[in-house]
Amino acid sequence: MNEYLICFFLIVGHLASRLNGQQQYSGNSVLSCNNTDKKGPSPAFLYSCNGEKHFCPAFLIFRSQSTYNSATAISNLTSSSAVELARINNISISGVLPQSREVIVPVNCSCSGQYYQANASYLIQSDYDTYYTIANNTYQGLSTCDALKRENPYDALDIGPGMTLRVPLRCACPSKNQTRNGIKFLLTYLVTWNDNIADLSYRFNVTARSLADANGFSEKDPVLYPFTTILIPLSGEPFSSQPTVYSSVDAPSPSTPPRRRKESQIGIYIGIAAGSSFGILSCVLFLIFSHFVRGKINEASLKNKDGNKMQNLPANILDKIADFDQELKIYEFEELEAATGNFSPQKKLSDSVY
Repeated sequence: MNEYLICFFLIVGHLASRLNGQQQYSGNSVLSCNNTDKKGPSPAFLYSCNGEKHFCPAFLIFRSQSTYNSATAISNLTSSSAVELARINNISISGVLPQSREVIVPVNCSCSGQYYQANASYLIQSDYDTYYTIANNTYQGLSTCDALKRENPYDALDIGPGMTLRVPLRCACPSKNQTRNGIKFLLTYLVTWNDNIADLSYRFNVTARSLADANGFSEKDPVLYPFTTILIPLSGEPFSSQPTVYSSVDAPSPSTPPRRRKESQIGIYIGIAAGSSFGILSCVLFLIFSHFVRGKINEASLKNKDGNKMQNLPANILDKIADFDQELKIYEFEELEAATGNFSPQKKLSDSVY
Protein backbone atom coordinates (compact mmCIF):
# COMPACT_ATOMS: atom_id res chain seq x y z
CA MET A 1 0.00 0.00 0.00
CA ASN A 2 2.83 2.38 0.90
CA GLU A 3 4.51 1.65 -2.42
CA TYR A 4 1.35 2.67 -4.29
CA LEU A 5 1.15 5.92 -2.33
CA ILE A 6 4.79 6.69 -3.04
CA CYS A 7 4.29 6.05 -6.75
CA PHE A 8 1.15 8.19 -6.73
CA PHE A 9 2.91 11.18 -5.15
CA LEU A 10 5.90 10.79 -7.45
CA ILE A 11 3.64 10.89 -10.50
CA VAL A 12 1.70 13.87 -9.16
CA GLY A 13 4.96 15.66 -8.32
CA HIS A 14 6.33 14.99 -11.78
CA LEU A 15 3.19 16.33 -13.47
CA ALA A 16 3.16 19.37 -11.21
CA SER A 17 6.79 20.14 -12.02
CA ARG A 18 5.99 19.94 -15.73
CA LEU A 19 3.01 22.25 -15.35
CA ASN A 20 5.02 24.75 -13.30
CA GLY A 21 7.90 24.61 -15.76
CA GLN A 22 6.03 25.61 -18.89
CA GLN A 23 3.87 28.46 -20.09
CA GLN A 24 0.33 27.93 -21.31
CA TYR A 25 -0.80 29.11 -24.76
CA SER A 26 -3.43 31.83 -24.49
CA GLY A 27 -5.42 30.91 -27.59
CA ASN A 28 -7.63 33.73 -28.82
CA SER A 29 -8.65 34.71 -25.27
CA VAL A 30 -6.14 37.60 -25.54
CA LEU A 31 -8.49 39.26 -28.02
CA SER A 32 -10.93 39.98 -25.20
CA CYS A 33 -10.72 42.79 -22.62
CA ASN A 34 -12.70 41.04 -19.90
CA ASN A 35 -10.51 38.15 -18.73
CA THR A 36 -9.94 37.50 -15.04
CA ASP A 37 -7.05 35.97 -13.09
CA LYS A 38 -8.62 35.95 -9.64
CA LYS A 39 -8.08 32.19 -9.36
CA GLY A 40 -4.48 32.29 -10.57
CA PRO A 41 -2.25 33.59 -13.38
CA SER A 42 -3.94 33.62 -16.77
CA PRO A 43 -2.10 33.43 -20.14
CA ALA A 44 -4.69 35.92 -21.42
CA PHE A 45 -2.79 38.57 -19.45
CA LEU A 46 0.96 37.83 -19.70
CA TYR A 47 3.33 34.89 -19.16
CA SER A 48 3.56 33.56 -15.60
CA CYS A 49 6.62 33.97 -13.36
CA ASN A 50 7.35 30.25 -13.23
CA GLY A 51 10.91 30.28 -14.55
CA GLU A 52 14.15 29.63 -12.70
CA LYS A 53 15.10 33.32 -12.85
CA HIS A 54 13.15 36.47 -12.03
CA PHE A 55 15.15 38.55 -14.49
CA CYS A 56 16.66 37.63 -17.84
CA PRO A 57 17.38 38.91 -21.37
CA ALA A 58 14.64 37.96 -23.82
CA PHE A 59 13.59 38.66 -27.41
CA LEU A 60 10.42 39.66 -29.25
CA ILE A 61 9.43 39.53 -32.90
CA PHE A 62 7.95 42.78 -34.24
CA ARG A 63 6.86 43.26 -37.86
CA SER A 64 7.72 46.66 -39.32
CA GLN A 65 4.82 48.90 -40.31
CA SER A 66 4.45 52.35 -41.84
CA THR A 67 4.82 54.22 -38.54
CA TYR A 68 7.45 51.93 -37.03
CA ASN A 69 9.80 51.03 -39.85
CA SER A 70 13.30 51.69 -38.51
CA ALA A 71 15.48 50.47 -35.67
CA THR A 72 15.08 53.81 -33.90
CA ALA A 73 11.28 53.89 -34.20
CA ILE A 74 10.83 50.27 -33.11
CA SER A 75 13.25 50.64 -30.19
CA ASN A 76 11.39 53.76 -29.02
CA LEU A 77 8.08 51.90 -29.17
CA THR A 78 9.41 48.89 -27.23
CA SER A 79 11.80 50.83 -24.93
CA SER A 80 14.70 48.70 -26.15
CA SER A 81 18.26 49.51 -27.26
CA ALA A 82 18.38 50.80 -30.83
CA VAL A 83 22.07 49.86 -31.08
CA GLU A 84 21.46 46.26 -29.98
CA LEU A 85 18.38 45.98 -32.17
CA ALA A 86 20.34 47.16 -35.20
CA ARG A 87 23.22 44.77 -34.42
CA ILE A 88 21.06 41.68 -34.02
CA ASN A 89 19.12 42.41 -37.20
CA ASN A 90 22.18 43.54 -39.17
CA ILE A 91 20.54 46.84 -40.14
CA SER A 92 21.41 50.53 -39.75
CA ILE A 93 19.84 52.48 -36.89
CA SER A 94 17.96 54.95 -39.09
CA GLY A 95 17.48 52.94 -42.30
CA VAL A 96 13.89 52.43 -43.48
CA LEU A 97 12.71 48.82 -43.37
CA PRO A 98 10.31 47.23 -45.86
CA GLN A 99 6.72 46.62 -44.79
CA SER A 100 6.16 43.53 -42.59
CA ARG A 101 9.88 42.84 -42.12
CA GLU A 102 10.39 40.63 -39.07
CA VAL A 103 12.58 42.45 -36.55
CA ILE A 104 14.14 40.79 -33.49
CA VAL A 105 13.77 43.08 -30.48
CA PRO A 106 16.05 42.52 -27.43
CA VAL A 107 14.37 43.34 -24.11
CA ASN A 108 14.97 42.99 -20.38
CA CYS A 109 12.36 40.63 -18.98
CA SER A 110 11.53 40.57 -15.27
CA CYS A 111 8.87 39.43 -12.82
CA SER A 112 6.31 41.99 -11.73
CA GLY A 113 3.88 40.39 -9.31
CA GLN A 114 2.84 37.07 -10.82
CA TYR A 115 3.78 37.86 -14.44
CA TYR A 116 6.89 38.35 -16.53
CA GLN A 117 6.99 41.56 -18.53
CA ALA A 118 9.28 43.90 -20.43
CA ASN A 119 8.37 47.49 -19.60
CA ALA A 120 7.65 49.96 -22.38
CA SER A 121 5.75 53.24 -22.64
CA TYR A 122 3.43 54.64 -25.28
CA LEU A 123 2.33 58.22 -25.96
CA ILE A 124 -1.29 58.13 -27.12
CA GLN A 125 -1.52 59.59 -30.62
CA SER A 126 -5.22 59.96 -31.41
CA ASP A 127 -8.77 59.79 -30.08
CA TYR A 128 -9.11 56.39 -31.73
CA ASP A 129 -6.45 54.78 -29.53
CA THR A 130 -7.91 52.37 -26.98
CA TYR A 131 -6.40 49.73 -24.72
CA TYR A 132 -7.57 47.14 -27.23
CA THR A 133 -6.12 48.79 -30.36
CA ILE A 134 -2.85 49.69 -28.64
CA ALA A 135 -2.31 46.10 -27.49
CA ASN A 136 -3.42 44.35 -30.67
CA ASN A 137 -2.67 46.83 -33.46
CA THR A 138 0.14 49.13 -32.35
CA TYR A 139 2.01 46.44 -30.41
CA GLN A 140 0.74 43.62 -32.66
CA GLY A 141 -0.34 41.38 -29.78
CA LEU A 142 2.93 41.77 -27.83
CA SER A 143 0.79 43.18 -25.00
CA THR A 144 -2.82 42.52 -23.99
CA CYS A 145 -5.84 44.69 -23.31
CA ASP A 146 -6.28 43.23 -19.80
CA ALA A 147 -2.61 43.82 -18.90
CA LEU A 148 -2.80 47.45 -20.10
CA LYS A 149 -5.95 48.09 -18.05
CA ARG A 150 -4.27 46.71 -14.94
CA GLU A 151 -0.96 48.52 -15.48
CA ASN A 152 -2.51 51.96 -15.89
CA PRO A 153 -4.74 53.95 -13.47
CA TYR A 154 -6.98 55.33 -16.22
CA ASP A 155 -10.44 54.07 -17.03
CA ALA A 156 -10.77 52.73 -20.57
CA LEU A 157 -13.00 55.67 -21.56
CA ASP A 158 -10.71 58.32 -20.04
CA ILE A 159 -7.55 57.87 -22.11
CA GLY A 160 -6.78 60.37 -24.87
CA PRO A 161 -4.07 62.05 -26.99
CA GLY A 162 -1.02 63.27 -25.10
CA MET A 163 -1.31 60.74 -22.26
CA THR A 164 1.53 58.28 -21.66
CA LEU A 165 0.70 54.66 -20.87
CA ARG A 166 2.83 51.98 -19.27
CA VAL A 167 2.91 48.99 -21.62
CA PRO A 168 3.85 45.52 -20.31
CA LEU A 169 5.21 43.38 -23.16
CA ARG A 170 4.88 39.60 -23.27
CA CYS A 171 8.16 37.88 -22.44
CA ALA A 172 9.41 35.02 -20.27
CA CYS A 173 12.52 33.45 -18.75
CA PRO A 174 13.49 29.77 -19.25
CA SER A 175 12.27 27.26 -16.69
CA LYS A 176 14.62 25.09 -14.66
CA ASN A 177 14.03 22.15 -17.01
CA GLN A 178 14.66 24.30 -20.07
CA THR A 179 17.90 25.65 -18.60
CA ARG A 180 19.00 22.10 -17.83
CA ASN A 181 18.33 21.20 -21.48
CA GLY A 182 20.50 24.02 -22.80
CA ILE A 183 17.82 26.66 -23.42
CA LYS A 184 19.24 30.14 -22.73
CA PHE A 185 16.59 32.47 -24.17
CA LEU A 186 12.89 32.58 -24.96
CA LEU A 187 11.69 34.54 -27.98
CA THR A 188 8.10 35.82 -28.08
CA TYR A 189 6.85 35.14 -31.60
CA LEU A 190 3.68 36.69 -33.03
CA VAL A 191 1.67 34.01 -34.82
CA THR A 192 0.49 34.85 -38.31
CA TRP A 193 -1.54 33.11 -41.03
CA ASN A 194 -0.64 29.47 -41.82
CA ASP A 195 1.86 29.16 -38.96
CA ASN A 196 2.14 25.71 -37.37
CA ILE A 197 4.47 23.93 -34.95
CA ALA A 198 6.27 21.90 -37.62
CA ASP A 199 7.16 24.90 -39.79
CA LEU A 200 8.15 27.10 -36.85
CA SER A 201 10.40 24.42 -35.35
CA TYR A 202 12.13 24.11 -38.73
CA ARG A 203 12.45 27.88 -39.17
CA PHE A 204 14.07 28.45 -35.79
CA ASN A 205 16.03 25.18 -35.75
CA VAL A 206 14.41 23.82 -32.58
CA THR A 207 12.66 20.51 -31.99
CA ALA A 208 8.89 20.37 -32.30
CA ARG A 209 8.77 18.70 -28.88
CA SER A 210 10.65 21.52 -27.12
CA LEU A 211 8.47 24.10 -28.90
CA ALA A 212 5.30 22.30 -27.84
CA ASP A 213 6.51 21.90 -24.24
CA ALA A 214 7.44 25.61 -24.01
CA ASN A 215 3.81 26.54 -24.72
CA GLY A 216 1.95 23.79 -22.88
CA PHE A 217 0.75 21.96 -26.00
CA SER A 218 -0.15 18.31 -25.48
CA GLU A 219 -1.35 17.58 -29.01
CA LYS A 220 1.03 17.11 -31.93
CA ASP A 221 -0.44 19.76 -34.24
CA PRO A 222 -2.35 22.35 -32.16
CA VAL A 223 -4.32 25.18 -33.74
CA LEU A 224 -2.41 28.47 -33.66
CA TYR A 225 -4.47 31.65 -33.89
CA PRO A 226 -3.14 34.71 -35.78
CA PHE A 227 -2.38 37.76 -33.60
CA THR A 228 -1.50 35.58 -30.59
CA THR A 229 2.00 34.79 -29.31
CA ILE A 230 3.99 31.63 -28.61
CA LEU A 231 7.43 31.18 -27.04
CA ILE A 232 10.38 29.91 -29.09
CA PRO A 233 13.07 28.24 -26.89
CA LEU A 234 16.57 29.12 -28.13
CA SER A 235 19.99 27.76 -27.17
CA GLY A 236 21.73 30.93 -28.34
CA GLU A 237 21.12 34.57 -29.21
CA PRO A 238 18.99 34.90 -32.37
CA PHE A 239 20.27 36.73 -35.44
CA SER A 240 18.16 37.70 -38.45
CA SER A 241 21.03 36.61 -40.70
CA GLN A 242 20.43 32.99 -39.72
CA PRO A 243 19.12 31.12 -42.78
CA THR A 244 16.33 29.46 -40.80
CA VAL A 245 14.74 32.79 -39.83
CA TYR A 246 12.81 34.34 -42.69
CA SER A 247 9.80 36.59 -42.97
CA SER A 248 6.56 34.69 -42.52
CA VAL A 249 5.04 36.51 -45.49
CA ASP A 250 7.68 35.00 -47.78
CA ALA A 251 7.35 31.65 -49.47
CA PRO A 252 8.82 28.65 -47.59
CA SER A 253 12.45 27.86 -48.33
CA PRO A 254 12.98 25.54 -51.31
CA SER A 255 15.04 23.34 -49.00
CA THR A 256 11.98 22.55 -46.90
CA PRO A 257 11.62 18.75 -46.80
CA PRO A 258 8.61 17.42 -48.79
CA ARG A 259 7.16 15.80 -45.67
CA ARG A 260 7.30 19.15 -43.89
CA ARG A 261 5.42 20.85 -46.74
CA LYS A 262 2.70 18.20 -46.61
CA GLU A 263 2.28 18.70 -42.86
CA SER A 264 2.05 22.45 -43.45
CA GLN A 265 -0.74 21.98 -46.00
CA ILE A 266 -2.65 19.76 -43.59
CA GLY A 267 -2.33 22.47 -40.95
CA ILE A 268 -3.70 25.05 -43.41
CA TYR A 269 -6.74 22.88 -44.20
CA ILE A 270 -7.41 22.33 -40.50
CA GLY A 271 -7.10 26.07 -39.88
CA ILE A 272 -9.53 26.87 -42.69
CA ALA A 273 -12.04 24.34 -41.34
CA ALA A 274 -11.69 25.66 -37.81
CA GLY A 275 -12.00 29.26 -38.99
CA SER A 276 -15.08 28.45 -41.07
CA SER A 277 -16.73 26.68 -38.14
CA PHE A 278 -15.96 29.62 -35.87
CA GLY A 279 -17.34 32.05 -38.43
CA ILE A 280 -20.58 30.09 -38.82
CA LEU A 281 -20.99 29.81 -35.04
CA SER A 282 -20.33 33.54 -34.62
CA CYS A 283 -22.97 34.38 -37.24
CA VAL A 284 -25.55 32.14 -35.56
CA LEU A 285 -24.85 33.61 -32.13
CA PHE A 286 -24.97 37.15 -33.56
CA LEU A 287 -28.35 36.50 -35.21
CA ILE A 288 -29.75 35.03 -31.99
CA PHE A 289 -28.36 37.93 -29.99
CA SER A 290 -29.69 40.51 -32.47
CA HIS A 291 -33.13 38.91 -32.37
CA PHE A 292 -33.08 39.01 -28.57
CA VAL A 293 -32.07 42.68 -28.44
CA ARG A 294 -34.63 43.59 -31.12
CA GLY A 295 -37.31 41.85 -29.08
CA LYS A 296 -36.34 43.84 -25.99
CA ILE A 297 -36.50 47.10 -27.94
CA ASN A 298 -39.91 46.26 -29.45
CA GLU A 299 -41.21 45.29 -26.01
CA ALA A 300 -40.02 48.60 -24.58
CA SER A 301 -41.62 50.50 -27.48
CA LEU A 302 -45.00 48.81 -26.92
CA LYS A 303 -44.88 49.69 -23.25
CA ASN A 304 -44.14 53.29 -24.14
CA LYS A 305 -47.13 53.43 -26.45
CA ASP A 306 -49.36 52.15 -23.65
CA GLY A 307 -48.31 55.10 -21.51
CA ASN A 308 -45.65 53.33 -19.51
CA LYS A 309 -42.14 54.81 -19.17
CA MET A 310 -39.50 53.61 -21.61
CA GLN A 311 -37.55 50.86 -19.87
CA ASN A 312 -33.78 50.86 -20.32
CA LEU A 313 -32.16 47.79 -21.75
CA PRO A 314 -30.57 45.59 -19.06
CA ALA A 315 -26.97 46.50 -18.25
CA ASN A 316 -25.72 43.03 -19.17
CA ILE A 317 -27.11 43.46 -22.71
CA LEU A 318 -25.11 46.67 -23.16
CA ASP A 319 -21.99 44.92 -21.85
CA LYS A 320 -22.42 42.12 -24.38
CA ILE A 321 -22.77 44.65 -27.21
CA ALA A 322 -19.51 46.30 -26.11
CA ASP A 323 -17.76 42.92 -25.85
CA PHE A 324 -18.95 41.95 -29.32
CA ASP A 325 -17.50 45.15 -30.76
CA GLN A 326 -14.12 44.34 -29.23
CA GLU A 327 -13.96 41.04 -31.10
CA LEU A 328 -14.15 42.81 -34.46
CA LYS A 329 -10.90 43.66 -36.22
CA ILE A 330 -10.46 45.85 -39.29
CA TYR A 331 -7.58 44.82 -41.52
CA GLU A 332 -5.43 47.13 -43.60
CA PHE A 333 -5.15 46.43 -47.32
CA GLU A 334 -1.47 45.52 -46.86
CA GLU A 335 -2.41 42.86 -44.28
CA LEU A 336 -4.95 41.29 -46.63
CA GLU A 337 -2.43 41.44 -49.47
CA ALA A 338 0.21 39.69 -47.36
CA ALA A 339 -2.20 37.06 -46.01
CA THR A 340 -3.40 36.09 -49.49
CA GLY A 341 0.02 36.09 -51.14
CA ASN A 342 -0.75 39.23 -53.17
CA PHE A 343 -4.23 37.80 -53.91
CA SER A 344 -2.73 34.69 -55.47
CA PRO A 345 -5.18 32.40 -57.32
CA GLN A 346 -3.76 29.51 -55.28
CA LYS A 347 -5.18 31.10 -52.11
CA LYS A 348 -8.75 31.23 -53.47
CA LEU A 349 -11.47 29.14 -51.85
CA SER A 350 -14.01 30.18 -54.49
CA ASP A 351 -14.41 32.85 -57.21
CA SER A 352 -14.11 35.76 -54.79
CA VAL A 353 -13.21 34.28 -51.38
CA TYR A 354 -9.64 33.89 -50.17
